[in-house]
Amino acid sequence: MNIGAEKDGTSINIANKSGVDRTLSGVKAAENDNEAVNKSQLDKSLKKLSDTLQSEESAVVLYDKGTDGNTDYSSVTFGKGQDSAPVALHNVADGKITKDSHDAINGSQINQISQDVATYLGGGAAFTDGTFTGPTYKLSKISEDGAAEETSYDNVGNAVSGLDTNIKNVNERIKEVSQGVAQDSLLWDKDAQAFVAQHG
Repeated sequence: MNIGAEKDGTSINIANKSGVDRTLSGVKAAENDNEAVNKSQLDKSLKKLSDTLQSEESAVVLYDKGTDGNTDYSSVTFGKGQDSAPVALHNVADGKITKDSHDAINGSQINQISQDVATYLGGGAAFTDGTFTGPTYKLSKISEDGAAEETSYDNVGNAVSGLDTNIKNVNERIKEVSQGVAQDSLLWDKDAQAFVAQHG
């Protein structure tokens, strides 16, 4: 049966005289591209699409499922699950770096931070193409007898510790020299009103 075969037009309106929509029932499942589909076909297609999108083979990134099977909106896992190989996330915009930020930061930001740290450390420290080169601090090492020799330290902690040791050794050396000077110097004798070499 053809509807409107003898009439011109590009649309069919089946609303009633008041313009209220009607239900078109008994629609056969479409087989050709220019045929109307029914609700059963739509439901099956939508379910198939939903199942495909939520399958492990899907390329769509979805929220993780909780232990109760419901969607966990606080977690997203890239790849094919927790046990899959890590994946790369590209073209990430600069994230905010503040105490309250929960943004992701990208390689460019990490590179800048690392270069700043290297600059602050000094001593030849550098960060180039993802590789950090530690500092080398060349300082004089002063022994207990006052002798000095150049020593290299490869981190801030050891360098500071070396300086602390130097200060202690210099302090001890000053005490020894002061005691020697006191023993060997002339002292003023008030009674004799003169400098004398006698000590004690």
